[in-house]
Amino acid sequence: MLASIQRVAWNQARRWASTINPAEQAKFAALAPSWWSADSPAAALHALNPARVKFIALAYASAQANAGLAPNHASARVLDVGCGGGVLAEPLARLGFGSVKGIDISQANVDAARAHASSTMAVGSGIGSLEYEAIAAEDHVAKYPDQLFDVVVASEVIEHVADVPLFVSSLASLVAPSGTLVISTLNRTALSYATAIVGAERVCRILPEGTHDWNAFLTPDELEAHFDAAGLDLGLIAGMIPDPIERAFTLHPDHLSINYIAAATPRPAQL
Repeated sequence: MLASIQRVAWNQARRWASTINPAEQAKFAALAPSWWSADSPAAALHALNPARVKFIALAYASAQANAGLAPNHASARVLDVGCGGGVLAEPLARLGFGSVKGIDISQANVDAARAHASSTMAVGSGIGSLEYEAIAAEDHVAKYPDQLFDVVVASEVIEHVADVPLFVSSLASLVAPSGTLVISTLNRTALSYATAIVGAERVCRILPEGTHDWNAFLTPDELEAHFDAAGLDLGLIAGMIPDPIERAFTLHPDHLSINYIAAATPRPAQL
């Protein structure tokens, strides 16, 4: 009963609030035709996948263990928030999670994700179900008040939203009591400015200039504070560093100065 009352109060409080930044929405909707192109700006997200998928699997197992449960991928439900063209959602379904849902505020991106999945994904042989919907996180909470997920992921998204506290609280509302929230983003450091802004956008042109706003990056301490305010406890955290030989990112426990990924779990209710 208390949880239901809290959720109603939360819905009323956010009725006129939104995490959607229209400029960012338009920017990423423009990527719809090229999410799966090897030479598109989305290539950097593909390179992050080995590290992201490994970390998400570890975070899920850790959360289940903390709850005294054995991990069961076949029955686990995953929500990928800000899924774009499905670059991360598809590998998570292939990992064997029973149900993966990707949501994005751009209908064009959702259409692109569905089109790609229909041509490459087939449920069975250890591949979980995969679905998409064009909806914001806070609207998903309101529309599906009883839907909770074992893993909620928002990867490379938080730095693009209009209201970070609302975004994190929305994500927290979607996490099952024994689940985990995983967020990856960029740290706000001199090194991240030099690499992600100057190097990737202005010099190497890996990303279009203006893809990121350095001032919107979050330090790990700031992210942990948002977790805490949303009733979550920080658990795992790791840096993601590029491997030039593999042309992909790998996890590193200490190198948090540029890309990093963190997992938090719901704080046990105080009786």
